[in-house]
Amino acid sequence: HIYPGPSSNIDFSFSDEEALDGRNQSYLYFNWDARSVKTNNKVDDSESSLLMYALPHHLDVLLPMNDSPNKYFFSGKKLCNPSLNGNTCLVEGSNWMLLEDLGGEPNFLAPRPPKDWAITHLVKAISKDINFRLPEYYIRGAGDTYFSGKMLAKLARILLITEEIKDICSSNNNTDSPSECEDSTLPSEKEFEDAIDRLRANTEIWINGTAVTPFVYDMNWGGIASCGCLFDGETNSCDNTFPDCPSFSDPGLDFGHAFYNDHHFHQGYHIYAAAAVAHFDPKWGREHFEQVLLLIRDIANPSSQDNFFPLYRMKDWYLGNSWASGIARVFSNGKNQESSSESIAAYEAISLFGRTMVDAWKGTHEQSEYVKDMISKSYHISDVGRLLMATELRSAQRYWHVTRSENDQIYPEVYEPFVVGIMWNMLAQFQTWFGNAPYYVYGIQLMPLTAISERRDRLVWAKEMYSSFAESCTKESTCQDQGWSILLNAILATVGHSKKAIQYSESLPSSVFESAGGNGHSLTNTIWYYSTRPHVKDPLILPSFAPTTTPKLHDGKQSSTSCDSCEASVHDNSHLNKCPPTAPYVCTSGNNIGGCSTSPWILGEEGGNNCFSSCSLFCNPAEGNTISSKLPVTSTYTSTNSSQKTTSSIKCGPCGSNICNDPLLNRCPYVSAPYVCTKGRSISGCSATPWILGSIGDGVCDSCCKYSQDCST
Repeated sequence: HIYPGPSSNIDFSFSDEEALDGRNQSYLYFNWDARSVKTNNKVDDSESSLLMYALPHHLDVLLPMNDSPNKYFFSGKKLCNPSLNGNTCLVEGSNWMLLEDLGGEPNFLAPRPPKDWAITHLVKAISKDINFRLPEYYIRGAGDTYFSGKMLAKLARILLITEEIKDICSSNNNTDSPSECEDSTLPSEKEFEDAIDRLRANTEIWINGTAVTPFVYDMNWGGIASCGCLFDGETNSCDNTFPDCPSFSDPGLDFGHAFYNDHHFHQGYHIYAAAAVAHFDPKWGREHFEQVLLLIRDIANPSSQDNFFPLYRMKDWYLGNSWASGIARVFSNGKNQESSSESIAAYEAISLFGRTMVDAWKGTHEQSEYVKDMISKSYHISDVGRLLMATELRSAQRYWHVTRSENDQIYPEVYEPFVVGIMWNMLAQFQTWFGNAPYYVYGIQLMPLTAISERRDRLVWAKEMYSSFAESCTKESTCQDQGWSILLNAILATVGHSKKAIQYSESLPSSVFESAGGNGHSLTNTIWYYSTRPHVKDPLILPSFAPTTTPKLHDGKQSSTSCDSCEASVHDNSHLNKCPPTAPYVCTSGNNIGGCSTSPWILGEEGGNNCFSSCSLFCNPAEGNTISSKLPVTSTYTSTNSSQKTTSSIKCGPCGSNICNDPLLNRCPYVSAPYVCTKGRSISGCSATPWILGSIGDGVCDSCCKYSQDCST
């Protein structure tokens, strides 16, 4: 009998050790330290072979080794057993070798530039976003390390995209600049440099020891932890100062950072910002190299010779994913991680910092041994980040992203969602720590939107999960108001509808990008991501509750075609621009002004004077009205007759369970347009005010009810 010994370990090498550039594969080795149960002595495979279970993500890339047969046993079900992570199968051999695809050199940018038609939209967004400033308290380094990091990375993305567009539109560019550049005015060099100065100063204060809420070294557990801030919302300052560190006694403060919760999430955003600063200012990168490296060593230290930090603090090499839970509490279901995407992004940040610093050290043109050593060390940082990211990607796609069309299913059919919200050692859970709305669960696995997101979100998964995500998001205005629809529309762009996604993003109020769910996004990065998606040969046919037209990116001109596209003034009117894609036709004047309908409104006399004029917030005038409609399309007719016809005093009472459970009737946004027409020619239409009901069978709406968040089910 043989068991895996206490010295079991992992190691890795790269496919071409001599070529530091262009190494795109890594070998990951599992040494199981096989030992005899009887003697506790080490044994090799020539004596007797160790049997270990391999998970699906292992079997995808497991290779035979010279000194280990690594035989798979698929001769019967008794050798493959179901587990939380799918079928796990016996493998013979005390050493495993897995070949990981690293996916090319780390890059801040997508594999392709933004599409030409998107440049004018990007420039418009950049012109505002270039002036983005972090809140004053974060500028002083006061507050939490999570949201501050997200905002630093937000500014970094704005600058990186601005640089890309400036390069595309530069007269010095070797290729012909797109015609869209001709009428576009990018930020001046001073505006650009001022923004870089802000990013540099705002990033540095968190790592140079001068922050009001500093990172401190914890000698007991060997880690970098936030001192914590007892934040006073009235003064926008902390009620404590170092060395008074409340986070070390309050596991709920700063998301439990001092108890080692979410370290890779927090540190990852700060490392990303530092990588961007080093990109723009290599001298700064060299001067602050070791300070940034402290954050990296805290979450991804690869050296057993480092006495200050544990090896790979967050990483579970066997499962492939990281764990976000720290030491604050022991859960019955074991460790957990919510956001696989933020974990991936953290390791992306490490790979980018390492690669950026290679160029920063090479830029000195020195041949000293010190500089050579720093170049080699920077390559190693980048490679470690790439391997951590590659394994994290593989596990996320296997265990967080749920697909039904592929043969190798991880979860049984009883698990219906297309995503896992929180993964535990012993539980896969469809919810988040902050709510159980499906759009929270999908969205937390999609943020942030950076270059690596393209590898993260496979097209097959995006196509399968979009409808479920969209249905959830269109039911509640919170999805838009708190920024989660940005991530929904990232998937919309991924499945082949980039223009439509950009139209939605440009209709969002600026407050969305300041909300708790949206403050890590900017309109610039949002449009950039949507416009850099690869071409999809067969775009997803959108579900019935989503617009099925290819949207026109509105230029403020009124359409004269049958779909009656809304003017820019309607899109800019907060009382009129709230209709969801489920009910895109907004009434712009009349008794039901602000109301939303799934079909074009019947206007004037025919409509009982309930609506005098209307338009569609989501359509393409060039293609006409392709949204399926039960009602005849009435063109741009506006009634001036104010008399009312065949009305009823019946009120719209609360919706009953039959309406709440009807997929055709339960889609009204309960905040902006909660009154649903349940019978009549506007059936399933949504209105901001109670419907004026006609005599049964004659009116635009014959019966209605009010949809609410707690609609009975």
